[in-house]
Amino acid sequence: MDDVGEILCKKGSRGRGFKDLHLFNIAMLGKMAWRLVTDSSALVCQLLKARYFPHGDFLSATLGSRPSYTWTSIMAAQDLVRRGVRWKIGNENGILVLSFLWIDDVQSLYLHGMAASPLNLMRVLDFFKLGTRQLDVDFLHANLNPIDVGRVLRTVVAHGGGRDKLI
Repeated sequence: MDDVGEILCKKGSRGRGFKDLHLFNIAMLGKMAWRLVTDSSALVCQLLKARYFPHGDFLSATLGSRPSYTWTSIMAAQDLVRRGVRWKIGNENGILVLSFLWIDDVQSLYLHGMAASPLNLMRVLDFFKLGTRQLDVDFLHANLNPIDVGRVLRTVVAHGGGRDKLI
């Protein structure tokens, strides 16, 4: 049996049991892409960052001109990583309320609606009482719709500080 046939055959027929090699490949590339997001100290991450996204991060990187085969392959999994990643709130001020996934909700990680005030420039830490790690409930009620207030209040915030991080 040839290599591809052996890989695609059912396990009971001496195969590997893969139903869709393309999806398996994307999953493996997704693991590499996740390393670019979470482990910036690895040499391969530093090399790819220097070449393809020196002033940003992997999630906002583009394919660019004359990309290598490796970069083109990893970029095929960028959307997969974007859809599965969210921010854990720490003590930094970098998470934009409407731009990043941070809500701890199975239904949707985004805020659905808002009251009269514009939230597009607000950061998540604007929802906290000044100088504390406590959410400002009055501020939330004034700026969000009731459903989103409940979702924000259920979102876990890293106690004891720590950096904002992707999980």
